[in-house]
Amino acid sequence: MFLFMIGELSAIRAAIETLTGLNALAAVIVEVVVTSIYTSIGGFRVSFITDNFQGAFVLVLVVVCIIGMATNIDIDTSKIGPSGLLKGNKLGFWLRTFASKSNKDLWIGCSIASFVTFTICFFAIKVADDILQIYLIADLVSAAIIPAVFLGLSDTLFYFLRGFDVMCGGLGALLGVFIFGTVYYGSAKEGGKLLLVWNGIYNSADWGPFGAFVIAPFGGILITFAAAAIRITFAYLLCKSTNRPFTALDRPEYIEPEQQLNVFNESYGSVDDIAKKNTNDP
Repeated sequence: MFLFMIGELSAIRAAIETLTGLNALAAVIVEVVVTSIYTSIGGFRVSFITDNFQGAFVLVLVVVCIIGMATNIDIDTSKIGPSGLLKGNKLGFWLRTFASKSNKDLWIGCSIASFVTFTICFFAIKVADDILQIYLIADLVSAAIIPAVFLGLSDTLFYFLRGFDVMCGGLGALLGVFIFGTVYYGSAKEGGKLLLVWNGIYNSADWGPFGAFVIAPFGGILITFAAAAIRITFAYLLCKSTNRPFTALDRPEYIEPEQQLNVFNESYGSVDDIAKKNTNDP
């Protein structure tokens, strides 16, 4: 979310500077301060109110743009490309939510991801004024983590994977990109810059970004399996030394939603039972 916030503020700055030719730093600061004030006072719900105003202004601007483009602009439709709304990076934020078994897992996953993202953005914020470069950083992080996450969604082949393995795979893949950059460029500093996609991706003489986006997914998968092997081996040795049953490779039992509801009702009582109890109480 921090990356998208930076992208939004950069877009506002670019729009103001393009339309007016003025330095938009003051306008961006005012926008951030005003947004922080009304959000701190009104909470999250106030964003829905501002969205209504924004939606109204957007509709007005859409009408104005349609009229202006229809009367003054001649567009070559053959050069219009796909919007990109169906690409995988649009769903990256919700994958942690869908993959979390509980609120605790969601908090842990979001906290670790936020720390990694914030660390990268902290060093990139002063040098990544290009919005494309900001999203390239997010794509590199996603390429390191998402493949291992998808493997963990399989209930038949990779049922033995756990969240620990996925996080080790993602962080290990980023470390692998750093090591690759250090070896490829011959400098640890340049290896760190590769994590930020410092030099872009359009230099035909520089194959560093290509190697980074290859190492990130495949390295993440390999390290995920390595972490799983280490975890399972440690669990086996621990169970053998304590005479406990070894269950690390047991398939998890899938419980149907109806069965989950029955277990909940047996433990806490159904809503109807609670209503009857409240009705009978004096």
